[in-house]
Amino acid sequence: MLKLNNISKTFNPGTLNKKVALDHLSLTLNDGDFATIVGSNVAGK
Repeated sequence: MLKLNNISKTFNPGTLNKKVALDHLSLTLNDGDFATIVGSNVAGK
């Protein structure tokens, strides 16, 4: 099992280039679950 609780990530906080990537994400994946991460090309996945 994978469990994430209240995960946040901001790039360049406090600047004009601030980008919020994750905002209080919670996720639970059980054995056998399948997840895919999608995003634009060169997004740092």
